[in-house]
Amino acid sequence: MSIIMDLFMRSQTTSKTVTDKDFWEIIDSIDHEYGGDSEAVVSSIVRHLKHCEDSYIFSFDDKLCELIYSLDGKKWAEDIFGDEEFSEDKFLSARCLAVASGMETYTKVLGHREKINTEEIHFDNGKWYGSTDGLVTAAAEAWSAKHLMSVSKYPHKPPFSIKSHSNEEMWK
Repeated sequence: MSIIMDLFMRSQTTSKTVTDKDFWEIIDSIDHEYGGDSEAVVSSIVRHLKHCEDSYIFSFDDKLCELIYSLDGKKWAEDIFGDEEFSEDKFLSARCLAVASGMETYTKVLGHREKINTEEIHFDNGKWYGSTDGLVTAAAEAWSAKHLMSVSKYPHKPPFSIKSHSNEEMWK
């Protein structure tokens, strides 16, 4: 049975929220071979989540935002930018990449034992884009597909902000 099918079966029979184990298994389903198409890269996540309870979708979103928020700090920004000018979109793309790289890599980045790999982030038309930027909208896209409603109607707001400098304690 595929990992996505196994996750789907568990989400239907056990929990209404995403466990840490489920979260990282969902992240491991990311199809990195799509390269620059961030929506295609996370399409397996959207396909899985759209069949789950809303509470499961929302808890995935909460966990994702918490992990991205946890990397919102001065040390990680310095690792990425060095002497170059800070860019909020590049910083968010880098933090998404850290999560999308899986639990082992994320944990190393969080503990400052490894730097975020920014090779998959590109500048185009005045904006930075990463191959896993679609992560930030995956839950809303899944909810939208499930309810046949616009993404703009997504009713959930995670408790952690993914905006740069929102984790004030880490910027001191």
